[in-house]
Amino acid sequence: MLDFDGTLSPVDVGETLLVRYGGVNQARAQRLWREGRLGSKAMHLRQYPLLSGRRAAVDAFVDGVALDEGLSEFQEVCRRLGARILVVSDGMDYYIRRILDRHGLADAQVYANHLEFVDGRVALAFPHENPWCDRCANCKGALVRDLRREGWRVAYVGNGLSDRFAAPLADRIFAKDELAAELDRDRISYTPFATFRDVAAAIEREGVFPPRACSDRGDPPVCRFGPGF
Repeated sequence: MLDFDGTLSPVDVGETLLVRYGGVNQARAQRLWREGRLGSKAMHLRQYPLLSGRRAAVDAFVDGVALDEGLSEFQEVCRRLGARILVVSDGMDYYIRRILDRHGLADAQVYANHLEFVDGRVALAFPHENPWCDRCANCKGALVRDLRREGWRVAYVGNGLSDRFAAPLADRIFAKDELAAELDRDRISYTPFATFRDVAAAIEREGVFPPRACSDRGDPPVCRFGPGF
């Protein structure tokens, strides 16, 4: 499982767009989220409508975004091993799919929040939200749990605060930046990386799931999963 903003894309696309066009209202919502006083769905509902009327500018910026320099090596390793690649994000599918399509990854499985422009205005939907918990708009942790229940082993690659609940549920973690800092604080082991070239090299060297891989830690205490979810 690959996070997108700041991981698969070195640029945090959503945050960059919102900082550029959202002004003080965007910054206030972001601060409340970081302080834990606002869930990411509520934050997105405050922030993303600020992009209404700016579709051309959004598209122009998105079309200039590159993906991680080591992605091709990583894809080749996954292909040889028969590993599935899933892109999971608490950002928006509008720009994720546009970027993936431009890089020849139109068939990638994407789990993200939904954004579209309707008559120039932003419309949002949250198809992967957890009705029992308001911390995340897209419950990445539920997807990790579901995959493991189906018998899959999961390696998680991420960098940000939105990854901190899902990553500890995976069998192995590759982390950098804020995610790495959170895992250090909680004393959860992970493999550090700078680019996907490092991830590919670690897999070649150690296998996807070496004996020290993380697993079976139980649900993070901040997460809430109701019956059937």
